[in-house]
Amino acid sequence: MAFKIDPTNEAAFGTKPGVIQALPTIPSLQSAKDAIAMAGAATSHLLPSGPSATDLSFGFPKREASPPLENLLQQTITVLQALAANEFDQYLSPNEPNPKDIQALLANMAPGYIVSTGTERSFADLILSDEKLCKGLIILDINPKVKAYMDFAILLLRLSKSRNEFLSLCQKPVNPFEYQNRLAKIRSLIEESDLSLDMNNYYNSNLQAMAETYFSVERWWDSRYGTDPHFFAGVRYNEDDQLFAKLQRYAKGGNIITITGSINELGILHDLPISVIDTSNIYEYSLIGPKGCGSSHPKIIWTEGVFTPDTPVRYHSYTHEPLTPDDEREFDELLRRILPQKTAPSSYVFTLKLLLDESWRDSVKLNESECMPCASYSKITLKMLREYCERFYSNSR
Repeated sequence: MAFKIDPTNEAAFGTKPGVIQALPTIPSLQSAKDAIAMAGAATSHLLPSGPSATDLSFGFPKREASPPLENLLQQTITVLQALAANEFDQYLSPNEPNPKDIQALLANMAPGYIVSTGTERSFADLILSDEKLCKGLIILDINPKVKAYMDFAILLLRLSKSRNEFLSLCQKPVNPFEYQNRLAKIRSLIEESDLSLDMNNYYNSNLQAMAETYFSVERWWDSRYGTDPHFFAGVRYNEDDQLFAKLQRYAKGGNIITITGSINELGILHDLPISVIDTSNIYEYSLIGPKGCGSSHPKIIWTEGVFTPDTPVRYHSYTHEPLTPDDEREFDELLRRILPQKTAPSSYVFTLKLLLDESWRDSVKLNESECMPCASYSKITLKMLREYCERFYSNSR
């Protein structure tokens, strides 16, 4: 049943609809080391403690305590643009039915952080990773509604005392009265929680906008696909106490954060050790070329297939090797030469496929275990661009 939320009722909701408000201004952190030094004294209250943490351990090994991501990267929790309708709204619900197939690619990840795109599929990455190796999850997506959706889900994980309470809090309200009561309940839980003052303010200021986005879509486990036990098999944290507890440990520890932006722009992460970048099918729209990975050589995971909730997809990966600065400049120059003026970056891949035609390959197998999409900043794609320009342009280099 659909219902209309009264956007003028600011007294009930505490902020204007569709607007995410920022945390207080925080100085830019120059490196993860600086952040660790600054955050070290303030981390103990953000880590799980007390009986609830013990009850949810299920015998998992404890990870070495370190400053939470939300402390290390606190400056990234910033104001979102207005949550207007956009072309990616339809992807707030998961449409990859077999995420467990990604587990083999995560099994040998180096110690560090996972960067992922999308909503619930990012939780799947965390569930399927080795908790002894994965320090945390950074959800990086160009759609601000992904941040709103996931910040709300993370909040509910932090507030819930059990899986059943989480399911009760995240159930889609059926009418405005239930919606208002739910927000009031969540605000009360925020005030009773041990969240830091900054996070308390952030969640309270943005609760309505986050809730509107989260409740605008059906929970995947209530959808006609979610009722099939094969859909999201192996990551159904709504049904499994151990999977739920694993997500909750990361959430309560402040080690799941969300950022609005391009998955290529990783300089904001201040040289944190990035082990995995899960790009989903971004390569279909944009060239994959992470910048700002520091000394990390992350494994890049990408998804191939027809994206419908009842069609399994295939997962591939390769090790990211950045171009040299000279090669990157040449790559960009060749793109400018080939692509029509004013081609939007989101249309690069589609346009290159049309122009290069028979010269274009969708992907290339690097070795027995690695496969790379050609829609990437890579030496293989640079070679394709060079050959095309040598055929059709003079003085191309």
